[in-house]
Amino acid sequence: MARSTLARIATYLRDSARPPRRWEKMGGVNTNPTVLVIQHELDTPLAALEPPIAALGVRTVTWRSYAESEPPAGSFDGVIVLGGEVNPDGTGGDHPLDREREVIADAHARGLPVLGTCLGAQLIAQATEGSAQRMPEGEVGWILTEFDEAAESDALLAGAPRALDVLEWHDYSCTPPAGAVILARSDACVQAFRVGDTTWGLQFHVEVTRPILEDWAEQGSAQLAARGAGHELIVGTDVQRADQLRLAMRIGDRFARAVLAAAIPA
Repeated sequence: MARSTLARIATYLRDSARPPRRWEKMGGVNTNPTVLVIQHELDTPLAALEPPIAALGVRTVTWRSYAESEPPAGSFDGVIVLGGEVNPDGTGGDHPLDREREVIADAHARGLPVLGTCLGAQLIAQATEGSAQRMPEGEVGWILTEFDEAAESDALLAGAPRALDVLEWHDYSCTPPAGAVILARSDACVQAFRVGDTTWGLQFHVEVTRPILEDWAEQGSAQLAARGAGHELIVGTDVQRADQLRLAMRIGDRFARAVLAAAIPA
């Protein structure tokens, strides 16, 4: 991406006092910036990230990769990659992960904003010359995550708490590529990272809402029982959900602003 474009994105993201508004046709500005959302399972939607993105007039188009081998036709101004049961090495499912990695790598190379959660973060790591690997023990439930000093100046995570319980359900972890900025960690693994200026991976499920958590707890009851845990491990407390929801709203808003800034013509 040209230096002038990066400067415009940085200026736009710093302008946090600017009120949200729906964009209209103005000169050569993209009137309908659109984000491709890669969804791996029926029960892993954009959820809490959708309202702040829509509030800024950014459209979303969903590629349901569990049923469609190719993304929808058309051009996109950003990409969000969600979680799922399939593992980043392709085990546990038959989703077209190679094609997804191609889409991620292309968007990253073009300087488009890219955001991944859980499996999405692992695919981003792989697509940008990092890796993902099975953990000795996975993380399930609400896990204390500490945000690094670098998060304080990050376009997506600036203003996040220094430590927060976040929802995890994964058996693989990310190794970001050389040169990536680590933004958050738990005792077990990297929890957030940035590659370049506008590609982010979040190992945790910032997008989940209580109805989704209730559904996951019910569908995964056998797995939870095998861990000696129950429904409450996933659903969490009112405070945990509320704190993470505030972070999700911030991230959705900041990501949408990055998309809008990138859509400004040179």
